[in-house]
Amino acid sequence: MRVSFTEDEISEFKIEATELLDQAEKSLLALDQGASFHSEYDAVFRAFHSIKGAAGMMEMFDLQNHMHQLENLLVEQKSKSNLAKNLIDHFLLGVDGCRKLLDGEQIEFDHSVEVPGAVSPALAATAPAPLSSAKAQPERRSVVQGEPRPRVMVIDDESSIISLLTDILEPRGFEVAAFDHPEEAIKCLETFQPDAVLTDIMMPVMTGLDVLREIRKTHADLPVIFVSAHADKKVLMEAIEMGVYAVLEKPFHMSDVIEVARNAIERHKLVSMLNHSINLLMYQFSDLDDFLVAQGKTDIRNVIDREIKNLLNQKRRLKKIA
Repeated sequence: MRVSFTEDEISEFKIEATELLDQAEKSLLALDQGASFHSEYDAVFRAFHSIKGAAGMMEMFDLQNHMHQLENLLVEQKSKSNLAKNLIDHFLLGVDGCRKLLDGEQIEFDHSVEVPGAVSPALAATAPAPLSSAKAQPERRSVVQGEPRPRVMVIDDESSIISLLTDILEPRGFEVAAFDHPEEAIKCLETFQPDAVLTDIMMPVMTGLDVLREIRKTHADLPVIFVSAHADKKVLMEAIEMGVYAVLEKPFHMSDVIEVARNAIERHKLVSMLNHSINLLMYQFSDLDDFLVAQGKTDIRNVIDREIKNLLNQKRRLKKIA
């Protein structure tokens, strides 16, 4: 099954793959702390299998082979009641290796595994020599529980407005990062990773439209909400074309700020979840396609191929209007 993916879609896959790896790592760490293997198996398998399928479709063959090896080893352990420590270490190292491959690095990874109690395999970048067994032990991290608070970035050159918006949002469960210099806010997008942005329109160095334009270069779906007493029609028309979510006029009501922020974040989550589900569905068909080819099931393969491509086209249309 051949599908032509855009650079944005490949970048989107890498983000989703990282999220899957985070979930797999969380389950592996839970196993290390004594959780039942069967209770955590699905999350690890889902990550390995989905990334392997997507890597094959996107012709990332080193990544595909790496995940294929890890998946096969994981499936071999399914009938067991627990996962040995050295296998947990091996899979954690494999997850780290996958992250390196997603970042475009080359790795050396020994996919063979010793019997329980033996030294874990070594993982290293191509340039240095393979790591020793002592260095190969992955860092133990704690399993983080609970849902994070929704994050809102507030941008306004008036400190009084920043204080007002912060006082409205924080007591209602939002985590707020406030900036009176828009250029500083843009620099912090990757580190803060907001779920929505509230920005003034009329600011001296960068306008709200400039902020929206910069955000759209790297975050096509991030909800941006304008907050301003001066809403120029021409500016608003351009903002609509770039996908501004809403405009709140000053003076605004507290309830309007909360409602618009919540709705923007929830809608963004729903669209992201739908896109994520479509992507996972496509990735799962990679193995099925290989099977249908081997079995000579050309008619079934062609039907699925058309449906997958239609699904991808619908996803692209949804992305444009989201």
